[in-house]
Amino acid sequence: MKRHPLLYIYLALFSLLPVSVKAQKDVVNLSGKISDYQADRDTVPFEIWVYSSIKDEPRIIAMQINGDGTFSKTLSINHKQDVVFGYGDNIKLLVSPGDSITTEFEQTALLKTIKFAKGPAINRELVDYQNAFSAYCEKRYPGKNGRYQQFFQTKKRTPEKFKQFIFDRLKQETDFYNDFTAKNHSSELFKKWAKFELEYECANDLIQYTSGANIGAANKPLPKTYFDFFDRFALDNPEAAFSSAYLDFLSSYSNIYFLEKYKANMPMSVIAGFLISSGKNLTGKQILRLGKVQKKGPDKTSIFDVLFIKNILEANDGVNEDAIATQIGDYSFDALIGLFVNHTQGFARDVLLSGFICQMIDDVKDIDLIKSRLDTFLPSIGTGYLRDELLAELQTADEKRKNYQLSAGSKINFLPVTPSDSVFNKLIEPYRGKVILVDFWGTWCQPCLAAVPDANALYKAYSNKGVTILYLAVKSKENIWKSVIAEHKILGEHFLLSPSQEAVLTEKFRISGYPQYMLIDKRGFVKDENAKHPNDNALKREIDELLLN
Repeated sequence: MKRHPLLYIYLALFSLLPVSVKAQKDVVNLSGKISDYQADRDTVPFEIWVYSSIKDEPRIIAMQINGDGTFSKTLSINHKQDVVFGYGDNIKLLVSPGDSITTEFEQTALLKTIKFAKGPAINRELVDYQNAFSAYCEKRYPGKNGRYQQFFQTKKRTPEKFKQFIFDRLKQETDFYNDFTAKNHSSELFKKWAKFELEYECANDLIQYTSGANIGAANKPLPKTYFDFFDRFALDNPEAAFSSAYLDFLSSYSNIYFLEKYKANMPMSVIAGFLISSGKNLTGKQILRLGKVQKKGPDKTSIFDVLFIKNILEANDGVNEDAIATQIGDYSFDALIGLFVNHTQGFARDVLLSGFICQMIDDVKDIDLIKSRLDTFLPSIGTGYLRDELLAELQTADEKRKNYQLSAGSKINFLPVTPSDSVFNKLIEPYRGKVILVDFWGTWCQPCLAAVPDANALYKAYSNKGVTILYLAVKSKENIWKSVIAEHKILGEHFLLSPSQEAVLTEKFRISGYPQYMLIDKRGFVKDENAKHPNDNALKREIDELLLN
């Protein structure tokens, strides 16, 4: 499943609390042998991809090959599903809890040579079909990756022509499917899987017309009839729960279509213009995005725009939020959950809602709000294994946070209560005699976190020469602040500023965005209020000069 773009807006909002329920998963045993295995020819990874109904990406499990070519692995599986078995070639197998599957194949020809000594007969059908389909595609779409290349090129054409191409492809491949199943007297289970594979790949491709390499089309209105294909492909289809193609379709439906369908009809252009003229601490990217929102008409304002502006208001002390909050409306956590609860149904709702919450767990470091709303959304998830997986993700995230250990070079500090005008002196006093690089940052600030590897490299190179990095965090919760420092292994001295301390230093040093760096000499004098980025060699030259004085 793909990631929900709007979740990044919640990066500064949500703390991990324990959840008492863990999913009980059954297992699948995979074993076998590569008949002609030679270690010196082993140039590709051997992996199993296990898809999840609620996670963005598949769980990738590395398979270890013994010297004699044998391998074995136990997988945690809690429902029937297809998995990718990959070693040079990628093939899909269907597995269920309790299965034991034993295979044998040649090292450089997995798809064409794999045989099953043990396991469900359905997988022999899947392999025969994938072999036949591969041969069909090589003939119909000549050239390397011909099927994908034709899709990629057609995606650049008009939506009508692209849609027609996808439907024509589906018809031709359905004819192949019908011929294959008739000749091979295929089982009903196989026929369902293969049909879902074709149809939901088609639906997924149609939804993604405006994404990826064709992202420019996102700014162009699609014909009103473009999405009428939803009448053809069932959104709520519990029978397709074992199909990864169906899960991909649900993910694209949620990310690209569903949330966009419920657009916010409000004067966001006015608010965007107000923020541009009156807001403080806005980054260049935020101003650019606000400018784009300002130019939109009310009918083109999306939920993503609303959440983006609401996030700026919540982090911006220079704007009277109360004065314009009523114009924004309630696009809170509860309202977003309400979209899924009120506008989807059945198994589809279970997957979409579970996936949305799970991504919030993955992308944020504070889930107090999620925990407090369990009674609100959990009863709406009717599929037991999805509920169990979601609760297990909550507990895993909490345990991970608790087990974070600060790196040896990271030190948490607390500033004693002190008059506002002496905040800065109190901060740097313990480090007099050292050159100090000050980093104003926030746990919610992606550019700040992106700079951490460069700052850590600088710290490692200079910490033994009389240099330290002083991290001053703003607009961040203490528990999130601590966990982010540990998770990202941010080396240096750390302080969390209170709102009043932040206000004093913001005014004193005219801080206009984050991250902002300052360079202080060994006597405690500010040498550069807008120091260079940690990866800039000019900064290193400045530090070298200050160390000599």
